[in-house]
Amino acid sequence: MAITILNRALLRADTSAEETAKVWSALREAGIEYEVLTKHNSGATSINSGRLGHSKDLINSMWGGQYYGDTYSYEIWVKKKDLERAKEIMNGAFRLE
Repeated sequence: MAITILNRALLRADTSAEETAKVWSALREAGIEYEVLTKHNSGATSINSGRLGHSKDLINSMWGGQYYGDTYSYEIWVKKKDLERAKEIMNGAFRLE
């Protein structure tokens, strides 16, 4: 059975691709089905930054703002029935460091 909106639970949300990869790698190794959703978050002072392109510099120079860049956040979803086991595996992945 696939992961759907009705049977999924959020295991972790993070802005670090590296930390997210540690978790999904451990889940994959343990045979737990997961889904990673990537969300684009526009820069702090840009208006629709992904669509403006080079005009970010113009906006920042006009208003004296600082462009912090676009960021991404990552959500790892698992089946509700696997949530507790997935938490144990995730915690173990960070203890291995």
